[in-house]
Amino acid sequence: MSTKIFGAIAAIFLLMMFTGPLHAQFTVKEYRQFSENDAGKLLMKTYVKGLGEGIMVANLEATRKKAALYCAPQILAINPDNYLSILEQQIKELEANGMPAEKLDASPLSLLLMHGLQVTFPCPGVK
Repeated sequence: MSTKIFGAIAAIFLLMMFTGPLHAQFTVKEYRQFSENDAGKLLMKTYVKGLGEGIMVANLEATRKKAALYCAPQILAINPDNYLSILEQQIKELEANGMPAEKLDASPLSLLLMHGLQVTFPCPGVK
């Protein structure tokens, strides 16, 4: 990773730590704002990758208890670009279905990604 990109990412994290209240979730509005430049895109890709991996671990545990959250094919390794694509599709669908911009902007990425995984990889017999 180049020093310039690393420096930009470090600056973003420091800025986030020392300005305003700290929160654990990014919203659609923040996702869009950060995605306007390369350093922000990298931050969002890393964040969404972490969300996806966290949901995957929760799904593995839920599957062990016979209550899977989603049912991805076992031969598929979902990567960060897949997670971003699923998230983007959810945002587009909510816009197309007329969700008010204010409500969409306030929506946490974690819920959109979770719902997107459920829609993309539904479990048999679950509607």
